[in-house]
Amino acid sequence: MHASNQTSTPPTGWKALSFGTLGTIGAVAGPLLLLVTWLLFRNKWESLAWYGWITPALLTLAGVLCLLAAILLLARRTAGRDVLELALALIPITLALRLVTVIVIFIGTAARKLFDGSIGSFFSDLDFTSTKFIVNVAVVVVIIALVSIRRTAKNKAKGE
Repeated sequence: MHASNQTSTPPTGWKALSFGTLGTIGAVAGPLLLLVTWLLFRNKWESLAWYGWITPALLTLAGVLCLLAAILLLARRTAGRDVLELALALIPITLALRLVTVIVIFIGTAARKLFDGSIGSFFSDLDFTSTKFIVNVAVVVVIIALVSIRRTAKNKAKGE
């Protein structure tokens, strides 16, 4: 047998935290996600459209996975880190799916109005001066800028 010359690098970032700390994070995040889901959707269950169940389902799943990760981490199981990472990754996935849903609904509504012949009234009803519209455009611009900055940094790191 030969000895391996490979040295393992110590974990950095959130993976360097102890099992107890990560378990506590999971134990706090799980009930918070479930509470937020309940508070946001408690009176809307009857009026949810076909796409409306995605957000509460994913947030509930994330909350349950956080609680499962907390149990695993407090039992000193390394799988708890992966479960916690998956649970916390569901939050931005949920937000991204909501953006995709808005785009799909907008395209569907515009296509329906185009075939109805009332596309002119559809665009005249849109309020491009509202604060919500400006905030949404700003969020999209910030996301595009962050992705662009990250790509540039990756390309520089690769030496391209």
